[in-house]
Amino acid sequence: MPKISDQKRQARRDQILSAALACFERHGLHAATMEIIIAECGLSAGAVYNYYPSKSALIAAALAHALEGWSAALAPVLTSEPPAPLARLLAAVVEVAEAVDAAGQRRRMLELLAWGEAQRDGAVRTLLRAHYAALAQDFARAVDRARGATQLFATPEGERGATALLLVTMGAIARAAVLGPTSDEGMAAALAAFAS
Repeated sequence: MPKISDQKRQARRDQILSAALACFERHGLHAATMEIIIAECGLSAGAVYNYYPSKSALIAAALAHALEGWSAALAPVLTSEPPAPLARLLAAVVEVAEAVDAAGQRRRMLELLAWGEAQRDGAVRTLLRAHYAALAQDFARAVDRARGATQLFATPEGERGATALLLVTMGAIARAAVLGPTSDEGMAAALAAFAS
């Protein structure tokens, strides 16, 4: 049996993950069975289980993919030079949480499903906690940079700011999923009220 290249192996993993994401989006985490996912990706059951040994492994991979999208979307404002002002940090968090493109909608949907799944699945809970802990560190550094702090570790003010940004993040995800994204005018008014 010939060996497949790493590139082809990654393409196959991506194919399966893409199928799983589509199924999770249409059916939810629990109703999207492995049979449905296997049919969606058009591969044999053996091929799918070779790459993802369980549905839990697929859920974890899908969630990790979505959370990486968060980090990538926020990186430019969190590391900008000169440092982004606090109002810009807040606006960026809301913009990413409420992204209306397909990737943003899928990321938001999967994150909401994962919040529920984290109540019963320790691996999902661990993945979410690690993500939010890393995001909080990034937020704390960005808040400190916006305030002109230069120390290596986050200040108490930076940590409090990070907590506030995490609360806004989670609230914006839920709000956008249930009520839809905020208009630009609505966001501007909310940010002005917050800043005053």
